[in-house]
Amino acid sequence: MFAEPKSIPPLQSQPYPFCTERTNSHSPHNHLHFSLGDSFCLAGKTLQVYYREEQLQQFFRDIFPHLLTTDKTIQADLSVKLWRENGSTCAVIGDRLMRTTGSIDLILSWIVAEFVDKTYRKRGCLAVLHSGAVGYAGRGIVVAGASGSGKSTLVAALQQAGFSYLSDDVCPLSLDTGEIIPVPISQSIKKGSWELLEKSIPSFKNQIAMIDRQKEIRYLPPQVGGMADWKKPWPVETIIFPEYLPQAPTKLSPISPLKAILSLIHTGSLCGNSFRNFFNWVEAKQSYTLTYSSLEDATEVIIRNCL
Repeated sequence: MFAEPKSIPPLQSQPYPFCTERTNSHSPHNHLHFSLGDSFCLAGKTLQVYYREEQLQQFFRDIFPHLLTTDKTIQADLSVKLWRENGSTCAVIGDRLMRTTGSIDLILSWIVAEFVDKTYRKRGCLAVLHSGAVGYAGRGIVVAGASGSGKSTLVAALQQAGFSYLSDDVCPLSLDTGEIIPVPISQSIKKGSWELLEKSIPSFKNQIAMIDRQKEIRYLPPQVGGMADWKKPWPVETIIFPEYLPQAPTKLSPISPLKAILSLIHTGSLCGNSFRNFFNWVEAKQSYTLTYSSLEDATEVIIRNCL
């Protein structure tokens, strides 16, 4: 399940989950007027989005408030036009027109994925982990797990304890050093975790609910961290594999490097062109499983044992 970078298909080559078509200079959308626009900066790459209405603009600003830039001199690496017509939501990304009826959430999610792909796909990486990550006192902690394991909820809770937010679902590791390359896209929080987070983050209940891959989510912008944190790499000392279990006692258990590797394979993580180098990287880390039902207890045991 690990693969070399050349065998990892870019998002653009995967089937689109909605109607698409190629565009050219004669396409009808070229005659539309887009009066609103924003620029978002992620790891040195810029996404420029043009809108025809304020509601569409607000959706993007809710997802990327921390990446919004007022620097008008930056050249866009990815340009998007977004509008609605005849009951459909339409977007032009590069030379492709996308169109979907009903909710705009599917197109918005795809634009986010395209932006992350544009920013990180071409980088040489030791590995790209399916994980979240936080930082504290210059050290990074990887929070890895399959969908539904509670990793995003735990990353959100750790921010309330002062950890810097680095990533939620995609965590690239530098090819040369194995350090975390931050991917500070807003966290995608599934509905099952909303009640837990609303207790510690009251403003979370005001975030707009959206549909992503048939699941109801809310986006949570970073609570702790900023550009200074996101522009630097973070050395990793600890890997945690969380599992949320209602009523379970909080338990942090050390595991072997082999079990950590197998757990990363299970999450769908990808390594680069040297499995041996990646195994050596994992072997040098402290790896744990964490079962929890209380976010407060889970945070406390991480602070006590991993810092």
